[in-house]
Amino acid sequence: MRLLPVLLIAAACATPLARADAVAACERIADTTLSGAEVLHATAVPAGPLRADDREPAAVGTTSLPAHCRVSLVARPSPDSHIRIEVWMPSTGWNGRFEAVGNGNYAGMLSMDALPHGILRGSVIATTDTGHESTPADPKLADWAVHRGKLLDFGHRAIHEMARLGKALAALHYGTAPKDAYFVSCSNGGRQGLMAAQRHPKDFDGIVAGAPARSWTRLNSAFMSHHRRFLLDPASRLPPEKVELLRRAVLAACDARDGLQDGMVDDPRRCPFDDAVLRCEGADRADCLTDAQLDTVRALRAGIAAPASARLAGLPPGTESEAWDTWIFGTPPMRSGYDYLGTPFFRDVLHRDPTWTAERFDLAADSARAARELSPVLDADDPDLRPFFAAGGKLILYTGWLDPAIPALDTLEYYEAARAAVGAATAEGSMRLFMFPGVAHCGDGPGFSSFGQWFNGTGEPAEDIRAALIAWVEQGRVPDTLVATRGGDDLWLDPRVAASGDARPPTRLVCAYPKRARWTGQGSPGQAGNFRCEHDGANP
Repeated sequence: MRLLPVLLIAAACATPLARADAVAACERIADTTLSGAEVLHATAVPAGPLRADDREPAAVGTTSLPAHCRVSLVARPSPDSHIRIEVWMPSTGWNGRFEAVGNGNYAGMLSMDALPHGILRGSVIATTDTGHESTPADPKLADWAVHRGKLLDFGHRAIHEMARLGKALAALHYGTAPKDAYFVSCSNGGRQGLMAAQRHPKDFDGIVAGAPARSWTRLNSAFMSHHRRFLLDPASRLPPEKVELLRRAVLAACDARDGLQDGMVDDPRRCPFDDAVLRCEGADRADCLTDAQLDTVRALRAGIAAPASARLAGLPPGTESEAWDTWIFGTPPMRSGYDYLGTPFFRDVLHRDPTWTAERFDLAADSARAARELSPVLDADDPDLRPFFAAGGKLILYTGWLDPAIPALDTLEYYEAARAAVGAATAEGSMRLFMFPGVAHCGDGPGFSSFGQWFNGTGEPAEDIRAALIAWVEQGRVPDTLVATRGGDDLWLDPRVAASGDARPPTRLVCAYPKRARWTGQGSPGQAGNFRCEHDGANP
């Protein structure tokens, strides 16, 4: 008992000393020389609420964060390069992991909102602007591409630099390198993840690539092909009420084919809906589609088959949603997503001509030139992932069936090509694909669209795709299923859900492709536990 006061005094002294050591270790980083990079700031941030500052005011909240070391640096792998990178490192309790996050559209901003969640998980976490600064509202979204170095940085080099320097800083700060490194992102971030696996196979041990915009050149060629149609013939656009008309007609025909009426088509490839049944007989009306509108729908269904430099999968019946209004058509005076991404690509990245307009787009000539000049820098189409898998890497792909930006069939096409390139046995041990019914681009939609793909998942591998990846890499737990949550129960059409009296948020089992979730017929169809995975051998 006499020793107790002494032990308490020693314990009380140990915490301030440890904190002081952590502060000193962080501040020393400011004087560190890194190959090809410059440390701008190294700040020891005490525990407490997240606060804004003059460097990056995003990601402000009331959540109390543990003490951490915040490092801002710039990488310069070429004379044109100026890659901003932010790395946050827990002062104590590091779990040994390095996590990196990607970017949407043309990047240009640090994904600051992700960093606090990494600190709360005990990980070192990093983000980059990929070498240029722009905002989603910037009319000069891609004019930086006149600099060859910046184009290379956006294409693939910045993510590699973030991984290289982030892991080096962790080793410097803690005296030991990270045990495992992870990359999780969607859209352009999905492309970044595939690019890392293909070009820098040892950068990450695990990658989640959601809705990967892997064929950046072909994707933008397809965007512009559709957008030019609407510019030259405004009557070919579908206004929001016509998109809703089409969506409801398809649901009436195909929603219940899987045995449940839940406001979504389980597998659109199995929906035989004929759009011609909605054709107007005579004048345009609210309850039908004109010939010009039907031609547009048929073009979207077919995708682009030729030329090869613009080839892209289509949107089969059952993929309609409100996202069509945003991505495909736009709601005047708002621009569509196709215009928003496609016009800067051809104006600023390919032609480098500020006077270029979409009316001048030539599908064959422009897509061929883009494939020739830009595909080697921007496209992540290589299906040969053997070096990544040989290094122990694990890859999870996911997509939403309602995605009008990167068609789900395009992601499925890459999965099948990679499986063929690496062999079935290797693919089975290293790669998974999840296809989410009723889910739009990276999330949202009427389906079960929450599964940990953002920054703040539950941390449970069964329902958090990031945690599932980590469990696969570190524990060998193969992610053959996920549990996804729906935003509310007001969209449920099946009376058996209401009849069950279950007040919990609806959940659904999602099975790794090619298996599909089927209701057992027992219990509420609003709960994942009442589903099982089946492979009926009838996949198209």
